[in-house]
Amino acid sequence: MCQAESEEAVNNLEEIVQVEGVDCVHFGPRDLRANIGLLRYPDDPRGLALLKKGERAVRSFGKKILLGGFSTPESSPAEMYDRGYDLVCGAVDVALFRDAVVADLKKNKIRSIS
Repeated sequence: MCQAESEEAVNNLEEIVQVEGVDCVHFGPRDLRANIGLLRYPDDPRGLALLKKGERAVRSFGKKILLGGFSTPESSPAEMYDRGYDLVCGAVDVALFRDAVVADLKKNKIRSIS
């Protein structure tokens, strides 16, 4: 499995999947947006267009390559499965860490010191 997180990776998927042992391409939609300068702009259509370009490329190869990715508010797991995904991750490390920190702060009633 490899993770495609840049425009360069999307543009070179045909070569990437020819590497011995690669049988799954996993997309990081936030990383793709960050790579093209759109991390703070989740609604910018160019980010989703790059992701969909990668999805189309993976599905077009002669050999079966599994398609994996992370769900986002813009792409629910159901929508991703409808687009041909084989593996969908519903949580990412940053969100899990954020949620754990917020829960810990609430549990311990930590207040800022002024």
